Amino acid sequence: MLQRSHRNRQFPSETSKSLKEILTRREIEIIQEIARGNSIKEIGNILFLSEHTVQTHKRNILKKSTVKIPLTL
Repeated sequence: MLQRSHRNRQFPSETSKSLKEILTRREIEIIQEIARGNSIKEIGNILFLSEHTVQTHKRNILKKSTVKIPLTL
């Protein structure tokens, strides 16, 4: 269920699932590393993953999220 706000923006209601319920543990780790400013290559090195695997996790995160324009991802 969505609540309406001014300017017709929609925000998740209190009954929406939290990110921890939607994303996997690894996807959350990827987001944390992105937030720290690490590149795909750096994230792969930190988490012992290939760059391709990190890209796949990012793609899955975007599919699961409501982000329309992934400026920082």
